[in-house]
Amino acid sequence: FAHANGFCASAYRRMFEAMGAAFDIFAADLRGHGATRLPAAVEGHRSMAIFGEDLRRTKAALAPFAADAPWTLAGHSLGGVAALKAAAGDSAVAAVRLIEPVAPPRSLTALATSPFWPLIAPRIPLVRAAMRRRARWPDRDSARQSYAQKPFFAGWAPGVLEDYLEDGLAAT
Repeated sequence: FAHANGFCASAYRRMFEAMGAAFDIFAADLRGHGATRLPAAVEGHRSMAIFGEDLRRTKAALAPFAADAPWTLAGHSLGGVAALKAAAGDSAVAAVRLIEPVAPPRSLTALATSPFWPLIAPRIPLVRAAMRRRARWPDRDSARQSYAQKPFFAGWAPGVLEDYLEDGLAAT
């Protein structure tokens, strides 16, 4: 399973627990998120292909430990795109499950790879919102209180925000 942009695998812990023992689930932190050690060069990543390649490599590393059953790759948002890219051409993947997959228009994809991207990106609402995100808090509890007040997090089940922050924050 691959998570959404700005999330980390631990944010989905309660969902995985609810699925019980019906599945063997491995949730990977994508490059630049959570507990991953893969380097993230935000300015250098102008394509989602790198996330698919990372997921393909993760799957290959796990293959010796997996049951002989076909694979199902799943992902949420950016993770859905990574799952699709990782599954492409892989005969061991029997299914791909997507939750709100990102489908940027081709024009945006073309702009992201153009030399003008640094000038264009700050004008895109999603990029502007990401640039306004707070990056530092005095402590973990201050971060939790700040996030808990935001409408986006208000409907989350008890414990999910704490799971999100567990690997989503790093002490500095």
